[in-house]
Amino acid sequence: MATEAPVWSVRVSGWGAGPAKALSMLTDFIAVPDQAFDGAALLVTLAKEMSLESVSAALVKAGATVRSAALVGSHATRYTVAADKA
Repeated sequence: MATEAPVWSVRVSGWGAGPAKALSMLTDFIAVPDQAFDGAALLVTLAKEMSLESVSAALVKAGATVRSAALVGSHATRYTVAADKA
């Protein structure tokens, strides 16, 4: 099982352009509206050097409130192959 990039389920209140921009500068994520008026459910992939605490801090600084977080899986890290290689 590949465990290089942990994936977290994070629920937030206060979701909007500010928290989305802050999070997009740190990591890859998927966001869907939550039942709360301004809430969202996020799937957040963390790189090796990234911690959930730093992601949470960035969200809070951008105006969101982290309501819950749970580790839900992981995957291998992304890689690319240069176009000039055969």
